[in-house]
Amino acid sequence: MKTILVFAGTRPEIIKMAPIVRELHARQGSQTNRQDAWQAHFCFTGQHDQLARPFLKYFDIEPDSWLEIMESGQSLGQLASAAIAHIDALIEKHPDSCAALVQGDTTTAFIAALSAFYHKIAVGHVEAGLRTSKIDEPFPEELNRRLITRVAKWHYAPTEAARTALLREGVASESILVTQNTGIDSFLWTIAHPHKPISVYLAGLDGKRLVLVTVHRRENIGAPLDRIASALTELSREFKDIVFVLPVHRNPEVSETIRTRLGGIHNIRLAEPLAYPDLVWTMKNAELILTDSGGIQEEAPSLNKPVLVLRDETERPEAIDYGTSFVVGSDTARVVGVAREFLTGKRKLTLRGTSNPYGDGRAARKIVDHLLSRVSL
Repeated sequence: MKTILVFAGTRPEIIKMAPIVRELHARQGSQTNRQDAWQAHFCFTGQHDQLARPFLKYFDIEPDSWLEIMESGQSLGQLASAAIAHIDALIEKHPDSCAALVQGDTTTAFIAALSAFYHKIAVGHVEAGLRTSKIDEPFPEELNRRLITRVAKWHYAPTEAARTALLREGVASESILVTQNTGIDSFLWTIAHPHKPISVYLAGLDGKRLVLVTVHRRENIGAPLDRIASALTELSREFKDIVFVLPVHRNPEVSETIRTRLGGIHNIRLAEPLAYPDLVWTMKNAELILTDSGGIQEEAPSLNKPVLVLRDETERPEAIDYGTSFVVGSDTARVVGVAREFLTGKRKLTLRGTSNPYGDGRAARKIVDHLLSRVSL
């Protein structure tokens, strides 16, 4: 029996791979021709480990294997070394593998693609073709996704802009399929299942003015994060009637700065990482979002929410063109100034489209259709 390997290990990866895993499982269960039988093997690589596990439960996808590769204080080199050893060993246990699916731009996604390539297994890259102009921004994700492109056989691009970026780099047109984004599959699935928040950190917020803030990117650690904290301090003092909800990432370099600089401010609510339905509820009820997350930039157009991107560049220009994203970087004055315009009503969204440019909820089906038509079963 042939095996299709699926890798995910962070919260964003699980959000975006869950629809594919469910689609594969549904089709696996409906197989009638045993001669061409195949199975999907979902490997949780564990790059976010404890943070990601609730997402596995929520989306009802149980990994077939779990890797334990994370250690406290681990460098990127140590992470890559541990990942390639564990993933290589996993692949050797499945010599009948005919394809491997990886998503996005994490270090473990690149290592999984590289390991599959070493074993001459065809690699499918979900969310292929996202690019910024600098190889180190975001760091190390921009390099990771460019490297995955070099070893992938099938490139599942979420947008035409991503397809164009791949063509510029010499990727053959016939190996690219524009699918839209599987993260929107999960987002719309969640929106369709009404949910009341269960996190204690969201208690009593129903009906209040809210701003959602998320920040975790490596390039924002240090001075940029200090400037962002200064901006949030200034905004919280100016807009005392607004609650700023900030789920604190568990990376100590992020959490120590956030808790030291913003802890104790009465209308900044520092929360533990939120379960996905709670995060979606907060997005839905916020009037403004400040983030360096890529996934939130993709999801916000479905809610027509303004997003201030706390980065100097974004690989998601479609959200800017649509009218929901605004790149403000980490400069304190710029963050405060643009946020103030939205919170006082001086600036409003001007949408240049009628639907989310990243998807309509059918991306996973397109990917699985293509994959099963191409693999040697």
